[in-house]
Amino acid sequence: MKTEFERISEIMYTLLEHQPVIDVPYEKINDIAVALVKEGYGKVSEYETEREMLGSQIKVLKQRLNNKYVEVDNLSRDYSNAFERLKAQEREIDRLKAENCELTKKLEARLTCDFVKTAQKQAEIDVLTKLKDSYGLYYLSAFGVKERMLADILNPMIEELKK
Repeated sequence: MKTEFERISEIMYTLLEHQPVIDVPYEKINDIAVALVKEGYGKVSEYETEREMLGSQIKVLKQRLNNKYVEVDNLSRDYSNAFERLKAQEREIDRLKAENCELTKKLEARLTCDFVKTAQKQAEIDVLTKLKDSYGLYYLSAFGVKERMLADILNPMIEELKK
């Protein structure tokens, strides 16, 4: 805080800088400076309250800024964690896609195999049916075996294949 003399000197210095414009004698400038100081001009105490208030507002703003920095750090950490989880999920999706592709190929192979087996079975049934239709009335005989019609032998075979 400035003393009264320092405030008067400061005011006089300011007025003397502008003396060519003002054209006032030195003594008058001194009287003006003293009068201004007595009226309270340049008094720091009346600005101290405002300065303290501004200082407390600055502290509050600094605290808010610090809190925002903490929030930004937390958000950054959350973003980083979410990004890592997303990358892990993407890797899992890629793994599942590859597994799905492999299982699809196995299923297609199995279906193809089943189709081939079914087609083979049907071909056997067709051959036996054609044989029965063409030669079913013929009798077969072997040494020591009772004679039987070919149709009687082929019918159980066809039924077994149809199952």
